[in-house]
Amino acid sequence: NGNDAVEYSYRAISLAKKLNSPRLIGRAFHRAAWCHDYDKMNLKTAYLDSAVLFFNSINDKNGLGKVYDTKGAILMNYESFEESEKAYQQGFDLYVETSNKERQAAILNNWAICDYMNGQPEKAIAKYNRALDFRLSEIPRAPIDIARIYVGLGQCSRLMGNYNLALENYIESYE
Repeated sequence: NGNDAVEYSYRAISLAKKLNSPRLIGRAFHRAAWCHDYDKMNLKTAYLDSAVLFFNSINDKNGLGKVYDTKGAILMNYESFEESEKAYQQGFDLYVETSNKERQAAILNNWAICDYMNGQPEKAIAKYNRALDFRLSEIPRAPIDIARIYVGLGQCSRLMGNYNLALENYIESYE
């Protein structure tokens, strides 16, 4: 349950601090942000800010990218779309610096969801297509990630009134 998750997150932070590992401390703070309900926005952002401090101290760009991806998701849940997009952009830029194509595709998918929720399906489609290009060339393929992208493309097409293309994308998500 949620209370157990919070308790375990506190234990993880404590253990990481005892081990004096900035990477583990950053990861523990990052995960703690996910353990709290959405009505605890201040606590979530405080944990993410703490994770940023520790990841910055060791120049862990992949860790920072995960934090900004999480921040984007949390802000999107609050419909703070402009702030969410800024967070996604920061995370994406970090993954470009590290040439982490898999994480670039993942953040593009999340960012596309933000665009869709913000009523910008054209922008979402562009991001979904960039993510799809990577996912289709990935070895081994990640069929669940590919299906999610096709569902997103279907939703955007439906929102734009292109029901035939929406149906094609929905069908593709099942294949």
